[in-house]
Amino acid sequence: MTALALEAGSTVSHDRLCGMLWDVLPPSAINNLRGHIATIRRYLRISGASAVAVETLRASRGGSGGGYRLTASLDDIDVHVFTRCAETAQQALRSRDCAAALRLLEEALQLWRGPAGMGATVSDALRERLDGFTLRYLDLQEDVTECLIRRYDAAMLTPDMAGSRRS
Repeated sequence: MTALALEAGSTVSHDRLCGMLWDVLPPSAINNLRGHIATIRRYLRISGASAVAVETLRASRGGSGGGYRLTASLDDIDVHVFTRCAETAQQALRSRDCAAALRLLEEALQLWRGPAGMGATVSDALRERLDGFTLRYLDLQEDVTECLIRRYDAAMLTPDMAGSRRS
């Protein structure tokens, strides 16, 4: 599910999914992948997530192995909302709009449930990508601190001090 969620809306080939899951492909990789997809579909059906589905895309004649696509709005997938909020917060910080940045940073940080893919058995490449979200989380915490310091500094300045500070 993690591999498909990262690529939501895009077709992910069997080969690419297998590469995201295993560094060394087991002989039964395709069968294991199909089992994982069946489990995901069952979970989605039980959870009532009717707007989310895993589509199977068959290989075209003469084409390679087909793949899967997670159909969901990116607004329904935490990692995409987290990323969007983080990027927009960075823009607000560059514009010195700490109020907007703090609101967006708080929204992103509220989505955090711990290291991404914690406990998941995945390839080293996918683990590195997931670990990048943990690093991003830590960066966002630093950004919150920066915003709070900026707000505190601005609140402490009198109009006369603010004018002399600019020069």
